[in-house]
Amino acid sequence: MDPQYDVFLSYNSKDRPSVEHVAGKLGEYGIRVWFDVDEIMPGTSVLRNIDQAMRSSRSVAVFISDFSLGPWQTPEVEAAIQSQLRHGIRVIPVFLPSISEEVRLALPSFLLNERYIDFSRGLDNDNEFYNLRWGITGVKPERKKSVDSTVDESDQDTFQPSLADEAIGDLVEILKSQNVTFFLGPGASFGSTPSPAQASDIARDLLTELKIIQADYRELLPPVDVAGLYYGIRSGDRILEKKVVGRTAQGSKVFPQTHDLLAKLLKLLSTRPPRRTGSGSPQLVVTTNLDLMAERALLRAGLSFTRIVQYRSGQRIDVSEYRQVQLIGDQTIQLANQLGDLQQARMDNFDEIDHLIANCGRDAMAADRAGRGDTSGVVKFSNLTQPILYKFLGSQDVEGSCVISTLHHFEFARNVIQFKALPEELTSTIRNSTILFLGLWFMDPDFRLTYFTLLRDALQMENDRRYAVQLPPKRFAQDAYRRMEWGIWDKIKEAGIRQMSITAIEEPCDEFLRRLYERAMIELRLKP
Repeated sequence: MDPQYDVFLSYNSKDRPSVEHVAGKLGEYGIRVWFDVDEIMPGTSVLRNIDQAMRSSRSVAVFISDFSLGPWQTPEVEAAIQSQLRHGIRVIPVFLPSISEEVRLALPSFLLNERYIDFSRGLDNDNEFYNLRWGITGVKPERKKSVDSTVDESDQDTFQPSLADEAIGDLVEILKSQNVTFFLGPGASFGSTPSPAQASDIARDLLTELKIIQADYRELLPPVDVAGLYYGIRSGDRILEKKVVGRTAQGSKVFPQTHDLLAKLLKLLSTRPPRRTGSGSPQLVVTTNLDLMAERALLRAGLSFTRIVQYRSGQRIDVSEYRQVQLIGDQTIQLANQLGDLQQARMDNFDEIDHLIANCGRDAMAADRAGRGDTSGVVKFSNLTQPILYKFLGSQDVEGSCVISTLHHFEFARNVIQFKALPEELTSTIRNSTILFLGLWFMDPDFRLTYFTLLRDALQMENDRRYAVQLPPKRFAQDAYRRMEWGIWDKIKEAGIRQMSITAIEEPCDEFLRRLYERAMIELRLKP
């Protein structure tokens, strides 16, 4: 009988987003992929499913990173080697971008002896995908002919530095003496399993409950702020916030690799020796997301930090510090609550970590206690624990803070200007630092609001060191918003450069941060 699958994917669960990306691209070529997330039915035996799938596969791709071989992966690889010896099934080692030379050298000889696929330069390496397809199918694919007939085919595989490589080099050079301001948007969690709720998912939920669309509607949608406006008119702001916060909390029970890698990078950078030229700009992370994924990541990294939550009224900002954060082994987070009592949470328990976030932040200040309308000069970053996480459009756990509907957007923009609600050090830091946007889409309502209230002055200053890491819209086939951008994506990128001097880098955020971390560690000579 012919094999049911062309390839069985063996991987460490920590590498799932990267493997999911590869699986999706192989599927586009018509390759029949066995990927456990898609194939194992809940309630059935995992071991039996894996055994049957390997017997029914033409080849096995073994994905390897610095996480090395996982507990399920090792017996899979051993079984694959036995099948290779007995039945000639191909075993293909696939090196992911995060793999280090130390891990390569420590691999078993039976893997090193095979011709491998090397994605160390990024997952979108066409030449490596060509070789992977060849290894899986046993048939050499046709190479795409170059449009430029003058190109020597022998030079087609020569590596040329990509835009991402240039940006990483630029950022590492900056990090030698300064901080980079990171902006986290909804797209930063792309590739996580399960996938957190995106703006289009929330808009669909609101319009379905209003009975404007049916539950199975999958066509184009109005932006979430417009859907929120309709919902708020019917039910009021408090119920709207409760509905969106509930959907956000339900959909964010995940630890995205991008957030964990950013926290890991920030912890690495905190070990830099003091700069000779003063303290420099504060280390700032700005997020437009309402969820708690950034806070969880910082705690999971064992990093003390300050959180600032901006209220949509424009008259209040809450500042809380999370100090003396420690990791006990690799399973437990510990920090002191407001009374000084030590509190703990398991690393993999969302409820326990969220309890720490809600109860252990030391209430450094609520800006409206100053009894004046101008809150711009109340916060002094130099007195706060860094890094500073600034939740610009509110937080799911702070009632009355979330900016959701179109009406909220207009009121928020008016209020932050009228009441001078933005801390002066915040705007100054953004103006004077290099900015890296992660998964923040130029055309989405949250970016437009952020641009006109927080970023406009900064982006009008001449600075060619602004990067936005985001995948092209065609990679988000299920997102109604992204489908609207497919045909004009090149124009959107051109407008980003022309109007805001932001260079778009088409790479998964987690892969970009992983490579940035590794290069910063080497060139800055830092130890994790």
